[in-house]
Amino acid sequence: MTTLLSSSTVVLLHDLSLTGGQEAKQPRMAIDHHIQNSIVNTATFSYKNALIATGADDGQVVLSTSEHGEKVHSFQASKERTAAVTGLQFTKSNEQLAIGTGDGVVRLWDIVQKDAVRLYRPSSYNVMNGVTAIQFSTMNDMIGAAYKHGQVKLYPTADIMSGVGSRTAPKSYISEILTLENRENPYGQIDCFGFSPLIDNFAAFAQEDGSVSCFDVKSGEKLLGFNEHTAPVKGLTYSTISKFLMVTVGLDKLINFYDVINKHKVLTIASAEPLKSVAINTDGCTVAVGTQGKSGSIYLYDLRANGAPLATLSGHRASVNSMTFKLPDPIISTPHMSASASATISKQSQLKSIDQVKEEAKRNLEAKKRQADEAIKQQLIREQENNMSNLTKESTFRNDISRISGQGLQSHQQISYPLRSSPQRLAQIDDVEMLEQHRSSSPVGQHLRLAEIQMADQMGNILGKSEEKLKEELVQFVNRKYEELERQNKEMLNNFHIEIIRQFEIQRHRLDAIIQEYCLEEENPDEKHDQKFVQEYKQKLNLVEPPNVDADFDNYLEAQDDEGDQQGDIDI
Repeated sequence: MTTLLSSSTVVLLHDLSLTGGQEAKQPRMAIDHHIQNSIVNTATFSYKNALIATGADDGQVVLSTSEHGEKVHSFQASKERTAAVTGLQFTKSNEQLAIGTGDGVVRLWDIVQKDAVRLYRPSSYNVMNGVTAIQFSTMNDMIGAAYKHGQVKLYPTADIMSGVGSRTAPKSYISEILTLENRENPYGQIDCFGFSPLIDNFAAFAQEDGSVSCFDVKSGEKLLGFNEHTAPVKGLTYSTISKFLMVTVGLDKLINFYDVINKHKVLTIASAEPLKSVAINTDGCTVAVGTQGKSGSIYLYDLRANGAPLATLSGHRASVNSMTFKLPDPIISTPHMSASASATISKQSQLKSIDQVKEEAKRNLEAKKRQADEAIKQQLIREQENNMSNLTKESTFRNDISRISGQGLQSHQQISYPLRSSPQRLAQIDDVEMLEQHRSSSPVGQHLRLAEIQMADQMGNILGKSEEKLKEELVQFVNRKYEELERQNKEMLNNFHIEIIRQFEIQRHRLDAIIQEYCLEEENPDEKHDQKFVQEYKQKLNLVEPPNVDADFDNYLEAQDDEGDQQGDIDI
């Protein structure tokens, strides 16, 4: 089940498995633990989805259970002053929670100790220069904080993430190690910021002038920029399965999709309302956008569809400030897990291997070809039945002509030759040769014979035209089936590529989770054995690359198409 978390004046959880059609769908659960009418600026899941953290203008951070929404703990983010909470994110270990506030300070709060263990603020601190967004880097070795006055500050977190740094209450503030700044608009307010989950050292932010800037976070160099919005950009996110895809939304009602590798915009979708937030599901296809204003609507789009909203989610009565999809539950495993526990995880895992995906694609392709061949055979059988029906009608027509000719001849004999009705004369007329001669010599017989010949010629012309038309329709039918099969093959190949990339990324994330869990849960193992185990898994992680199955699969499709063409020629 896919779950979407959104925040406005309340926090709502939506089950997307229950959506369908254009009608508005109500949320599954509402979480409202902040002061009444307080705006909830941010909400996020913990890494294992057990908790939901929310931050609001009242300066409170509230932790709730994701299953029932029960309040677990709450605290004031800033002890010195009441400052709005504008950004929240858990670490992958679920032991710390990063908190950005409107007074310009970033706090790293320890969930176990229930206190801040790190305090960050800019070297040129200004209490009016508040934090607007925060996010950890992919490796959790730094945290980025966007500020109102047009800069992104990068703060170090590697020491505490590795367990080396102290986890006691801090005595001083830590300054930034690097600043990201758009020199073309150095003071423009930044409302959204994020690290790419798939590209190392890549981050981007958007400003109120509609510009989007992308940076190398190691050097601080600006890599590229986009100016596709005509109003402030309020939301920015990345695809979790396609490294090139970045999405932004703004008050100009536009959803822009960018290829950050090839440095160009690839798609624009126009919405009916100004937009303030955006999120992409882990399937890489479902995009949710939250609106700015009193409608509080959330629109769901499918990138494989024609650009129209797939569904509308309701429940909010004000601007949708943040959204995030629930992450897939990570598989936790260590070398010392019992066999029964490992077997349980193996049974619960529904991950398909690359070979299984490839084999399934082949089976689907063969099934499509069999269906197309069967449809052609059925069409040929129907055409043959129609031909037989036409021949039967022709035969019936000839019999009717012969019957009419015989009746006309008998009438002519009775009228013109009444004395010849004796049994002896009838016996002579029953002779075949005499009957034919009598028909040919009789005026009525000659007239009917001529009519029979003319009707037979007309029927021959009709049948000849029908055969030509039948052949033409059959050729058109085969061409249509071939084009349809070719289109289905292309769609199947595209879906195959997407599935391969998705499965690879899921496997990579799971390996990352295995290493992380092992490092956290194993407190005092044998040091040499521990280092060897971690080194082996890191080598596996580095060596895992998505297989290049494009060439093999293209050759397979071409071979199947050639075989299908030859078979089609034989059938025709």
